[in-house]
Amino acid sequence: MNEADIVRLLTRGHADPRALGFDDDVCVIDGDIVTSTDMLVEDVDFRLRTFSAGDVAHKALAVNLSDLAAAGAVPVGFTLALALPEARVEARWIEELATALRALAAVEGCALLGGDLSRTDGPIVIALSVFGKADRVLRRRVGSVGDRLCVSGELGAAAAGLAILERGVVGDEWARLRGKQRRPSPRVAHGRALAANEACLGAIDLSDGLAADLPRLLPEGLGAALDLSALPIAADTRRAAEMLGVDPVSLATSGGEDFELLCVLRAGAPVPAGFTAIGEIVRGAGTPLAAGFDHFVTPG
Repeated sequence: MNEADIVRLLTRGHADPRALGFDDDVCVIDGDIVTSTDMLVEDVDFRLRTFSAGDVAHKALAVNLSDLAAAGAVPVGFTLALALPEARVEARWIEELATALRALAAVEGCALLGGDLSRTDGPIVIALSVFGKADRVLRRRVGSVGDRLCVSGELGAAAAGLAILERGVVGDEWARLRGKQRRPSPRVAHGRALAANEACLGAIDLSDGLAADLPRLLPEGLGAALDLSALPIAADTRRAAEMLGVDPVSLATSGGEDFELLCVLRAGAPVPAGFTAIGEIVRGAGTPLAAGFDHFVTPG
């Protein structure tokens, strides 16, 4: 089974318009309240040998805020659920986690509202639910043939950073890429700008990679003709790819965890500030890409 199969099993028999068909990472309550839930699990989403407590906290909140950003929502608060192994976690580690949470929450205007705490004999688990408000909620499954596809920021940096961390590659020249993996920046301001742009039809954040998330954005039966040479890949990401012996385009399309925003714009609309045009919607499959990330599919 893959993630989509499990979601279908879990949501069978449930039907509510606020859930957006269980086809989105957010749900919408009372028309303008947007909420999302995400978790990080030790040795699946992070390792204590490569992530500090502050890194874990920042990333846990950032990836949730990224879902709000994709919906065009302004964050207002979050709740925190934390499972900790008593024997492996000291007070200093928890203090560092709390400090990093406060720091990002203050930057994004997102207050801690409550949560839950449990002891575990297994891995550390940190799960957050975030809440925001949106005048206009950006949705998925939007667009038609000829509409433009644009992406914010850069692609492949987080995947390069992960490979560098996992392989134990040292050197200050890779510090930025390690930071992209450990402490992503939720594109909240970009999402708000898209929601205010009438030419923007919808958006998604790139958590599992362009290859995995692009089909989740487009309507059934439509694909994308991508200009792979136009993908925004930074110079240090390309250097890292060469050092690691991997294709930089593969990092950009299949690596995941960039948490940039991919949006659909009406045909002919100007590219928003901070975005790069990478293709357009076509009928059929479009440009073939290698598979993106799926928690329940083993690479190979």
